[in-house]
Amino acid sequence: MRTYAVTCSTAADLPLDYLKERDIPWVSYTYTLDGRQYLDDGGQSQSFDEFYGRIAAGGMPATSQINVDQFKEFFEPILREGKDILHLELASTVTGSVQSALIVKDILEEAYPGRKIWILDTMGFSAGYGLLVDRAADMRDQGKSIGEVYDWLMENRLRMHHWLCVPDLQHLRRGGRLSAISATVGGLLHIYPMMDIDTEGQLQLRYKPRGAKGATEELMRQIQKDAKDGLAYSDKCWVAHAACYEEGKALAARVEAAFPNLNGPVLVQQIGMVLGAHGGCGFGFAFFGEKR
Repeated sequence: MRTYAVTCSTAADLPLDYLKERDIPWVSYTYTLDGRQYLDDGGQSQSFDEFYGRIAAGGMPATSQINVDQFKEFFEPILREGKDILHLELASTVTGSVQSALIVKDILEEAYPGRKIWILDTMGFSAGYGLLVDRAADMRDQGKSIGEVYDWLMENRLRMHHWLCVPDLQHLRRGGRLSAISATVGGLLHIYPMMDIDTEGQLQLRYKPRGAKGATEELMRQIQKDAKDGLAYSDKCWVAHAACYEEGKALAARVEAAFPNLNGPVLVQQIGMVLGAHGGCGFGFAFFGEKR
């Protein structure tokens, strides 16, 4: 019997079937769109196609962090089973959920003497966050202790490289992250702003490739440059997309062709509503490399 649970939130953008198969409990974020609140629950409350269609039509979702009561309700049944908890969460630079989880940790460890809750700020999002959850579950299944898994994640979370291209400049403009002039000019030039996450867990604009083909070429340059062991990279790479499935599938095929020693096929996963609310449509990937 497992002595601890590896848990995450839906911001890891892992398919629900995967989470169930790997025995990874999850807690959902919430968002509001056109005056109605929804759960970010893997497309169950609202399909991904509908969500991104409403964004393309001008909708502006607002997301909410996971609060103390939600975490308490989520963690407590696991503790009652006699298990400790290792919870991995979305980067604290974009949400206060990590702080909420830490508050609940203190409350519940006092209420359940002998039980421990470990909270990890992944300093990542989407595919990168998901890859860290995947690694934690692998190590759990290999018999590693909760402390060993936590220490490995802390040591290696900054080895996770995230890259994202965002072609929906009008959504960025509506959200106040881009000026009207920049959005218009960028749209005319087919600019795909390309970002990664820095050592502080902040998204940073790095390049401005033109079009999906140019963005894919730039993404491939980055993985060939930064992946551990270069073209001999033998770990996992996962692609994430938001209403850009064809671009994501093409990127996955390019990665598999360039890196013959990958640990398994490239998973093409759907970016959920939490991150999609802020970035709109887009695509990118995550992989392990040297520290950022």
